[in-house]
Amino acid sequence: MDMSISPNFEFHTEQAARFADWLHTERTSFIEAADALGGPKWKSMAEGVVRAIVVLGTPPFLRAAELKALRRLFRLDFVQNLGSVEARRFEALHPDSDEAHAARLAYEALDLVVPSLNAIRAVVPNSIQQEAA
Repeated sequence: MDMSISPNFEFHTEQAARFADWLHTERTSFIEAADALGGPKWKSMAEGVVRAIVVLGTPPFLRAAELKALRRLFRLDFVQNLGSVEARRFEALHPDSDEAHAARLAYEALDLVVPSLNAIRAVVPNSIQQEAA
């Protein structure tokens, strides 16, 4: 792999490692926040991400699609559709609750790491990504 493709590759891999460390510490609140804002579908996605990254040691860039989707959930992208599960759950969530606080922290963590995951995926050949997945 030619690391000269991205002079910031080390920065991006460090960001991904910091996110994995954060997720290891905050895995329960991450899952609870996904459930609080999105319901069972999103909770299941968060559990899958936690299992892959924390338990199995999967590099976060291999779970980029799910992490991007969860960032959209925590960014409240889905609450515009007033009839959606996400909108109803957001409306029912008290802004001072533990879940709301956890959702804000999850969004901040994801917003920092997603650009790095995109940069890593641009450098790592698709064949390696497919073998590792």
